[in-house]
Amino acid sequence: RMNKGAIIKSTELSETYDYEQWLADNPEARALFAIQPNSDISFDTLDKPIKVPDGSKLFSISYPDKNGTGDATSQTPKKAGQQTDAGATDNELLQS
Repeated sequence: RMNKGAIIKSTELSETYDYEQWLADNPEARALFAIQPNSDISFDTLDKPIKVPDGSKLFSISYPDKNGTGDATSQTPKKAGQQTDAGATDNELLQS
């Protein structure tokens, strides 16, 4: 997927911007994993859905739209500071 232009993003979730809102804003994105406030990591698998409580940092994969924003189909404006580029390397992901 990465060689087809997919990008990985991280999103800080909160009481005002929770997982359900993220799903509504990003229908074509795929949640990969979340780092929960207690530092547990939750992965999204077929037999065990991801757990994403408020305060988690969600990592997802999506394809950029024609404007290169990474919002494949959603035209909903993002709230400032909610979604950021997670970086291109594993080291950058681990440091964020």
